[in-house]
Amino acid sequence: MEKPMFSDDVVGLKKDVRVKGVILRTQADVETHRQMADLSIVRRGDKVSTAEYNEYNSTGIPPSGTVVVQWTEDEAIQLERKSELVLLDRPLYIGDVVKRNQRDAMSGVILNVEARCNLQPIKKFSYKDSHTVQGHLPPGDMLPELKLIDSGSILTDIPASELDYVRQPDEDDLIVYKDWIGRVVDAHHAVVLLLTDRCVVELDEARLLENPQNNEPVYVGDLCLTKKGDLRKGRWIFGEYNPNTPPVGLAVSTRATMLGVDWIQKRIGSTDSEEPPGMLEREELEAVHFQVLDRTRRPGRESIPSETVSNEDLELQLDMRVRFKDGVQASCRYNGSTSHGKFNRIPRQEMMGYDANVFDVVAVATDAYVQWQNLSITRESSLDLVPDSTTDDEHAAWPGEVAHSVEMDEQGRFVSKVGIIQSVRPAERMAQIRWAPDGIVEYQKVDDEEGEVTQKVVAALIGLATGDVQDVSLYDVKAPGSLNVHRGDIALIGEVPWTLPPYTRPTRESGEWLGEIVDTPLDGTLTVRLIAAPVVRDVVVSREQVVVAIRCDGTNVLDDWASSDGMGYDDDYDDDDELDDAEDTDATDYEAVPLTAPGPEHYHPNGTLMLEPRPTYEDENGEPLAEDEVENAEWESDDEEPQTETVAPDHDQQTKYSPPAYLILDEPVPRDQFWETFQGKSSPALTKRIQKEHRILQKPGAIPDGIYIRSWESRLDLIRVLFVGPAETPYRYAPFLVDFHLGPNFPVEPPEAYFHSWPTESGLGGSGKVNPNLYEDGKICLSLLGTWEHQNKAEGWNPSTSTFLQVIVSIQGLVLVAEPYFNEAGYELLVGLESSKRPSVLYSELAYLRARSFLIYANTHLNEISSFEGILRWLYRDATGPKLLGKAIADVNETITNSEVEGSEPDGMVVVSRGLCVPLRRVLTRLRQLEGQ
Repeated sequence: MEKPMFSDDVVGLKKDVRVKGVILRTQADVETHRQMADLSIVRRGDKVSTAEYNEYNSTGIPPSGTVVVQWTEDEAIQLERKSELVLLDRPLYIGDVVKRNQRDAMSGVILNVEARCNLQPIKKFSYKDSHTVQGHLPPGDMLPELKLIDSGSILTDIPASELDYVRQPDEDDLIVYKDWIGRVVDAHHAVVLLLTDRCVVELDEARLLENPQNNEPVYVGDLCLTKKGDLRKGRWIFGEYNPNTPPVGLAVSTRATMLGVDWIQKRIGSTDSEEPPGMLEREELEAVHFQVLDRTRRPGRESIPSETVSNEDLELQLDMRVRFKDGVQASCRYNGSTSHGKFNRIPRQEMMGYDANVFDVVAVATDAYVQWQNLSITRESSLDLVPDSTTDDEHAAWPGEVAHSVEMDEQGRFVSKVGIIQSVRPAERMAQIRWAPDGIVEYQKVDDEEGEVTQKVVAALIGLATGDVQDVSLYDVKAPGSLNVHRGDIALIGEVPWTLPPYTRPTRESGEWLGEIVDTPLDGTLTVRLIAAPVVRDVVVSREQVVVAIRCDGTNVLDDWASSDGMGYDDDYDDDDELDDAEDTDATDYEAVPLTAPGPEHYHPNGTLMLEPRPTYEDENGEPLAEDEVENAEWESDDEEPQTETVAPDHDQQTKYSPPAYLILDEPVPRDQFWETFQGKSSPALTKRIQKEHRILQKPGAIPDGIYIRSWESRLDLIRVLFVGPAETPYRYAPFLVDFHLGPNFPVEPPEAYFHSWPTESGLGGSGKVNPNLYEDGKICLSLLGTWEHQNKAEGWNPSTSTFLQVIVSIQGLVLVAEPYFNEAGYELLVGLESSKRPSVLYSELAYLRARSFLIYANTHLNEISSFEGILRWLYRDATGPKLLGKAIADVNETITNSEVEGSEPDGMVVVSRGLCVPLRRVLTRLRQLEGQ
């Protein structure tokens, strides 16, 4: 069975495994799905069809069976078929979450990585057949002036722990300056060149032509070209300028001259009111308070002993330039007597005192020590592990994480319990947690960067987990990312508890104000490595004594992949008077024009509305519409004037007979209709268009089963819709209420929508979003509503052809679906993939639980859901109705029974995990109570 491939995997060509590259994109890696800025840089692989290549260029998404690879030899980017590739290595890092295979429920966290590599030494070349030069050539075609003499002997299977970086500081390095930690975003170096006449000169990096087609940084070991004019202006260290000496040489040293820095955090307690300059120059770089943060530093033997403590090594990458930490010792160890090969160490005397023993990494093999959710620890080859795609599961947890109960106080501010996860049984969705008696977590509702209202942790005290150990359902607890730290995170330390009381804040001079999380013990404490201190050591602190400055997963770093300008919608509509009229409106400067209901002749005796067939089609201004501008024959011409007639709701009748799917009510608009207080400008064209939308809804059979629509005679621009969850979905039998507004810019802009996200009753479980497209703050993510930009513009709102009915049908058919996991943006491409099956099941069973809370809310607030009181009573309780409450009870009971059968496989629909059965039993009890009322 072929191994799956992921972004960052190292691969080779099957026909020539020496040709190696790194995968940049896969079909399953949704985060990379965007067009490249320059499509011409992606070449077509030999086995990739023209159709597949064109499909990729139009979407930025690799077609099924293909991946995008960047080859190391020439840095070319190519679309290749996976069948033509062989997987060579999967880079893994401390803190990564992995599985043994995509079908497994069990996942684990990488504690430590042991990587080994093959090393290519510098090569010898002849230059213009008259000079011998040494060095590494950049990717690409070799210059014609150079001829290879000796490629050197490759060293094999060398541990990463013996190696070090060649160039520091460099881009992405973390640095400390005075009281601040920052990330290098731009690095300028001076480069020392050893010329063919053994003279040594220092030049600015920008003066070197290492590769005329390449503006990459220069590293020690690079064979560099320059110009004689630049050589003359260089700083001569040995010898002097000779016009007969060719402008080619070996880079034997580099020195940082200027760094552009993005400052991230400052020391807790620092009095520095301003951050350091964004550009550090020589004076700052040579200051005593400047250092490059070295995460590979380790403490001495007095360190805290634990098999779960993480130790960083060099993070090996293909084509990386490295050197031995101890070259003398390495030359003794790798003397040719073993399979590793021989290290032919270049004496410093040959290099005018410089160390030119540097290597390119040409192959990597990675092993990882993994702590699984059941606390077992194993050593695995990275090729036998896959990334865990369920890490965005809000109810997932791993040992050592801070978790709290989902149950909160009546105000929704404080959680009832806080504890530390001890172990997890992921297949069952169960965990063991040790409670922290003094733990407190407080939430507050805030607006996030995207304007979505979310609950945010505003205060927390964890303390020590010294309480009882309890078996809990993962659906009854949460482990918020804001409460948790992970190994590899960089943290600021607020006080030094490893000293005798009274505790003090660490000083700048001590370097103990900054550290890396290297362990998350099961008692709630943290082990921090003081990597910025003169003497490295590990210390134990509480969660309250640290503030995370940099997350190891990069969640505080923006994606820098090529941006796309090809997304979005075109809002320019030419020669459309209707749209011009709508665009000229002002939503705030005058009163609304009343919108009236259709006349009585449109009503059938059973209460539904009808329309006679029309032979022509027109827009709001009376202009004819061509047939291809009419979608599904929903549009009608407007030959007759609208008539106004009041339709009064009769709730008593609704409880005896099936209520009409559509009604206009002669009653005040409910105060909880989201736009009830909005008074925008109307116009004849807008009024006419809204009336037309209502006539579409009146058409017999237009509204699908399970949808009930109500509007108000006084405000036809406001609409309220009740959806009953379709059968064969996690939403079955549950009600969902949505308010709509056909605003002053309608139809240039789509209808506005607000989803009523009803809260979960305390103690039942099942909080959070019920669907990826239905947000707790009321937002509905749907291309027809203009709240999600689909690559296919035809799926967006079209003022000429789109209708309100289409929006309603889309919510029922595209949102309330059997597998809502794939409603996430871009996830439709994951349907059928092995890696998405379990995440989909987990999402479905959580959606099922959350939907039961909507059902309970509706049945406990029947008289508060305005305009639908009678319909809800008829749907759930009336003897003449479908008795959905009884059906929901039977359904929950059957689901629990099915799930208790030994060996039953959860599908998120009729069989769920043991963990979900725990809150489902509470839900079943509550539903039976409601039935008895």
